[in-house]
Amino acid sequence: MLSTNDSLKELAKKYASNHLNIINISSLCKRPGLEHDSYFTNNSAFIFPISGCCHISFDNMVFYAEPGKLIHGCPQKHIEFHIIGDEPFHHINIYHDSKEELLFQLDLGQNKDVIHNNLQQIIRLEEKTDIKSTLSREHLIFTIFETLFADYMNHTIQDNYDLVCHVIDYIHNNYNKKLTLRKISEYAGKSPNQISYLFHHYVGKRPIDYLIAYRLKQAVKMLNYDDSLTIQDVAHGVGYVDSLYFSRLFKKHIGCSPNNFRRTYPFADLNLLSSQSIADWNRCKR
Repeated sequence: MLSTNDSLKELAKKYASNHLNIINISSLCKRPGLEHDSYFTNNSAFIFPISGCCHISFDNMVFYAEPGKLIHGCPQKHIEFHIIGDEPFHHINIYHDSKEELLFQLDLGQNKDVIHNNLQQIIRLEEKTDIKSTLSREHLIFTIFETLFADYMNHTIQDNYDLVCHVIDYIHNNYNKKLTLRKISEYAGKSPNQISYLFHHYVGKRPIDYLIAYRLKQAVKMLNYDDSLTIQDVAHGVGYVDSLYFSRLFKKHIGCSPNNFRRTYPFADLNLLSSQSIADWNRCKR
């Protein structure tokens, strides 16, 4: 059996390599006076006591669970809950698919309130299926694990920063091809939600928004410096098969059509595109 410190290192390593896969997040409540709740575990779980107190046993290993603590359980154990006192025991579990025998307890210390607040927000978002809610859940889960593994994650933070810079390089080198968020995430070795969150964290916008901004920057250069190119040529040159869609996108972001831009604003590309955060790349490289 690994120590708490070694167990956290192992979980941090899985998280950093994108191998800590969340199965489910549940809010559970056990009331005093009922028969002891017991069963065999199927998955690993981070157990966060929210209110009340309880003894939780995994086979013969017993943990005292109270708010401010974290208990981590593993599969194929006989788990039993013994409520202490008259208050119901409320806990939130984050289940994941690790099969390793990692049993430990951790004091959350000053991180307790932040983690509990994030967990309760996740529960409130669980039944919502829109993209904004999904991204919000991803952000909250990311924040919880970054907090839990903070002492083991210095190298991971640098790794994530470097990964985002590599993704920017990838976009710069492939912007004229058919790029999608899924292709970008496959290149990064992350899920679409993970790479979208990380990219926004370091760059300030989502990968597809950055791709659009970079494509338009290249389109402006092509419009300004080569009068022989048609709008269709420019659209194809920056990765858009549909020149009408490209023109609508250009007008939406730049404020006028590609033809009007070419006639009215020669050689003014960087000034007009300042709102597109072209400095993102330089900021990421610093």
